Amino acid sequence: MSRTIKLTRRRVLASLLVISLAAAGAGAGTMAYFSDTEQSTDNTVSAGTLDLQLNDGDSDVTLVEVTEAAPGDSGSTTLNVSNNGTIDGTLSIDFDVSSAENGIVEPEEGADETPGDSELPENLQVKLTSDDAPNVGWVNASDLGTYSEFATLEAGEEVEYTVEWRIVSDAGNEIQSDSATVNATITLDQETDE
Repeated sequence: MSRTIKLTRRRVLASLLVISLAAAGAGAGTMAYFSDTEQSTDNTVSAGTLDLQLNDGDSDVTLVEVTEAAPGDSGSTTLNVSNNGTIDGTLSIDFDVSSAENGIVEPEEGADETPGDSELPENLQVKLTSDDAPNVGWVNASDLGTYSEFATLEAGEEVEYTVEWRIVSDAGNEIQSDSATVNATITLDQETDE
């Protein structure tokens, strides 16, 4: 026996209402009743610093200024190198040597030389030593060059170097009244992990 259901507006609306309530109930069952929200604020990134100082200052320093030196003369001075920054750095030293020839005069007339070239840098030796960092043994000033990645200075670290110089005792007349200037450019670069 087949039964026919008569659809009326009231039955259609009632059916839609039941379906809507069922869908709302199903959605409400998946929602959480408790919740908590926090914020992350004041997030900052601050760059560190490298601050190379020589003898506790930021200006150029003169370590050796000698006049009237003769074969066999020597001397020494101290250089404090510090990293007053907040990150570690690698120290490099680049030496630049220049000299002046006095011209060939009576005491030098027999010297085997090229006019205009000073013999003092070949007879002037330099040494750089430290108890806490790498050293440079006796080197003729004419052979000084670049020492890349010479030492590592941690943030706040200070290293004391002794800078020594000497004129070889057998230099002879060829260096009379010649002069030599040794400049050093000291650089501190950020230490890398490479």
